Amino acid sequence: MYDTGHYAAAHYIAGLAVECMLFACRIKSGGKLDAKHYLRKLWREAKFSDYLPKQRAADAGAAVSTVIARWLNNHRYRSDKELRHWLVDVGIARDQGSKDDPLKHSARLITNAALEFVTLGEETWRQL
Repeated sequence: MYDTGHYAAAHYIAGLAVECMLFACRIKSGGKLDAKHYLRKLWREAKFSDYLPKQRAADAGAAVSTVIARWLNNHRYRSDKELRHWLVDVGIARDQGSKDDPLKHSARLITNAALEFVTLGEETWRQL
């Protein structure tokens, strides 16, 4: 989605992938399915980082923090224009001095973080 310029869709799907990984780990480790979409709460309840070596747990924490800061479940309803405005309104549109379009920049960050997190999630999944 990102490579084809569908930045709002890439942004949303990246967060959804992280949410799915957290739900899967939480359920596999004996937790209950909760239909709420609060990534911070899911992160804590899944105890995801407990199953990774210290450095990998830190990497997972950094990746999920990037996603948590940028993703809400209701982004699935936002157009590129609306998501761009949201990013500007919450003050994360041009973090780290990026000169890119705020939506493109955020979509790149969140998709990279989600890819890293889901990759780490596969390692965690095998250990549960």
